[in-house]
Amino acid sequence: MESPFTDPPADSTGYNLIDYPAARAVSEVFNASYGVMVEMLMRFFDHTEESSQELKTLVDTALGTMQGVIRPLGAMLTTLPATTAGDTPEPVRASRSAGRSTTSRTAMPPR
Repeated sequence: MESPFTDPPADSTGYNLIDYPAARAVSEVFNASYGVMVEMLMRFFDHTEESSQELKTLVDTALGTMQGVIRPLGAMLTTLPATTAGDTPEPVRASRSAGRSTTSRTAMPPR
């Protein structure tokens, strides 16, 4: 599916909604994990008073999240149907699979 989202984006008109329950749930976890990972990387690259150990923890956790959470969830999304409308043949065709969206709803607390 091109431009998949779980909720309509406020700043776009060209999108498709994921309404298949499992794909929607996985997409929400993917989006939240991706957002937290980006926030950790931003904090790492724009650090101020963090110690070397804190910086190491930030980057190690961000990289671990990429490998251990985002990668498998992204792969899983490509196997799930995006919509309940119509019959989705097995295996799911790429044009009908959910895929990842670029939605991020997280924000790190102020330092």
